[in-house]
Amino acid sequence: MKILITGAAGFVGVSLSHYLINRGHEVIGIDIEDRHSRLSNSHLLNNDRYTFRRLDLVKQSINTSELCDIDVVYHLAALPHVDYSYFYPHRTITNNIESLLTVIEFACRLGKPLIFSSSVEVYGGSDKKIYIESDTLAPLSPYAASKVANEVIIKTYVETQGLRATIFRFTNLYGKWQAPDRLLPRVISQILSGEEVTVEKGTNRDFVSIEDACEVLERAAGFDHLGEVFNLSSGVQCDNYHAVEEILNIIPASSVNVIEPRTHDGRGKFLVSSPEKLSRKTGWTAKTDLKSGIFNVIEWYQSNHDWVKQFEENITSSRETDHFLTDSKLKLSYW
Repeated sequence: MKILITGAAGFVGVSLSHYLINRGHEVIGIDIEDRHSRLSNSHLLNNDRYTFRRLDLVKQSINTSELCDIDVVYHLAALPHVDYSYFYPHRTITNNIESLLTVIEFACRLGKPLIFSSSVEVYGGSDKKIYIESDTLAPLSPYAASKVANEVIIKTYVETQGLRATIFRFTNLYGKWQAPDRLLPRVISQILSGEEVTVEKGTNRDFVSIEDACEVLERAAGFDHLGEVFNLSSGVQCDNYHAVEEILNIIPASSVNVIEPRTHDGRGKFLVSSPEKLSRKTGWTAKTDLKSGIFNVIEWYQSNHDWVKQFEENITSSRETDHFLTDSKLKLSYW
């Protein structure tokens, strides 16, 4: 197949591109730029089966004449940070909705199926339950609200314009090339740099390795694309502190600071979702246990620590420019 991926320079975009190419597919990646040099450092740009196109989906349309022979579109592009969305709600919501509309317009013109990456954040996470797709959505951040709006827009186009689409609500994916401001890579990076590790206790999440996620995303290309929604998750509840303990069992930290869960920070304390619906349709389950997955990520981070440090420097610089506070310093008591 010939596959179009938006958000191609991001964590999931790079990982999915590698997976699909290794499976014999041809990939065209779209992004504003090669952010943090993921594409060049992962050698995608040198692959004969990969083509990269610079495009701002908020300001530019996708050229249908050049891409008329693609088979499926994976729309991964978004401003994906919960914290960022509080400081820049208008930018987050505008970007995430307008970029989707650009992709929908393209998919409808060509009659090609769209696979969309939503988020478990749409559930809110205020209830101590394992969420299923039919549960009431209760977003707690502008980012999560933008994903709810995205889903509504997609379903509207499916019902009225003949759009073929499938929606995945991603849980906490992890793996190589992930930004070191996310929980698992952040802790690994802190340990490798000899820094104190800070972890929040009492927050429960559901972790899936990026390799397992890519497996089912490839299968999704063959779905009926009738607007169905699927949780892409393991269904296994895991306290963030336990996940960090798995890291500490492999590479001990010099110092660990355990803090109480923050309140009113736009994140529910229990975001775990059931993969049962997806499993019934495809037979897929997350195969990689957290301990094995973390071991693989640690090995990768140890081998690519220079890239990680460069990433952190770029993030720090951009956030200082934007007056954007890092996750560990964020105070949102006014929300």
